[in-house]
Amino acid sequence: MGKHLKVDPATLHTVGQDLHTAADDSTEAFGRSHAGASAAADGLFSGSRQALQAKVDQWKPTTAAIVATVREHGSNLHTSAALYNNTDGDNSTALYVAGETPHRPLNLDI
Repeated sequence: MGKHLKVDPATLHTVGQDLHTAADDSTEAFGRSHAGASAAADGLFSGSRQALQAKVDQWKPTTAAIVATVREHGSNLHTSAALYNNTDGDNSTALYVAGETPHRPLNLDI
């Protein structure tokens, strides 16, 4: 038999929020790093300045993609937490209704 998955929706939500916070912090940190490198490039000779600026321009979409992936994982964890809560609520309601409903053999009208 397969292993049982145990999920704590509150933990999923908390970790998702932590990932969103990390994405926000990373966006700011990467922005500062890119600006610092660009400012440093301004003090270099032509070839070095162009090379460093080209590298910064290359880093920007890469870091943006990393941040977007982290944010997406956080959002997916939030969605998972909500879905687990909904499923648990639905199952709880179904069990309550089943316990309150008169039972017939094989649920047949006889």
